[in-house]
Amino acid sequence: MIGTYNDGYSTGLIPESQFKISPSGLHSFLRNRYEWYKTHILGEDAFVASTGSKLGTLLHHLNEQYLLDREVTFSDINEYIESLIDMDNIDTSFIINQYPIISKMMHKYLDEVKQSKFETEKYIIHQLTDNVLVSGSVDLIQGHKVIDYKYTQKKPRGDKMSFQYWIQTLTYAYILNKQGYNITEIELWYMTPNEVLKTKTNASARYIQNHIITQDDLDIIENILYLCADTMEHAFAKPEDSYILFCDYRLKHNPPNFSRYTENKKTKPRW
Repeated sequence: MIGTYNDGYSTGLIPESQFKISPSGLHSFLRNRYEWYKTHILGEDAFVASTGSKLGTLLHHLNEQYLLDREVTFSDINEYIESLIDMDNIDTSFIINQYPIISKMMHKYLDEVKQSKFETEKYIIHQLTDNVLVSGSVDLIQGHKVIDYKYTQKKPRGDKMSFQYWIQTLTYAYILNKQGYNITEIELWYMTPNEVLKTKTNASARYIQNHIITQDDLDIIENILYLCADTMEHAFAKPEDSYILFCDYRLKHNPPNFSRYTENKKTKPRW
């Protein structure tokens, strides 16, 4: 089903007793610890859906199905779009207009991918500590490269990835290399609508940002991941310290309950 998100828990890949670090949210652990706590521990997702994010979800699905030679019917797409009609700030007419143009543009690049060794939407997991793991779904693995699709209504500035996307894709590469892959590059494919290009023809574009991975990169990501994991293990063992760990003095008098991650540890992960 279009728009269905695999968080690892709902599919049974990750036991409820394991705390999951998300590669896409790892940057906020460093930049804004309190927001990270609210989002990833309390579950207060601050993300607000937009026309761009919903179009991006559809394009991700179409890319995956095209690579796997699976048909996506108009009824499937219409069902997804109809589910958005009553949502605030979602311009379904823009989505209907743009998705065929961008998807067709992507086909020529995906056809090249089909000629090589690839995997799409692979869910990956790596255990860090007893109670903490890192996991996520990789858009595309092509040879020695991790590729992540991004929908954007603005042309990317320069060739350098943003800190957020650099950490996200590098985390995927780190996990895969721990599993025996040899990932040496990370790459962002920005899918851009024709309106951004201001052309009279029905054209859209793919912009690429590429980064060659160094050992320093992998060391940095490993340090960040274990800093995050050790922070959580400390919080599990001493909840009374949470107000310091997560930058919220209110937690000193009302510490979180982390019993979910410290009790009933008989269940073993499936990997």
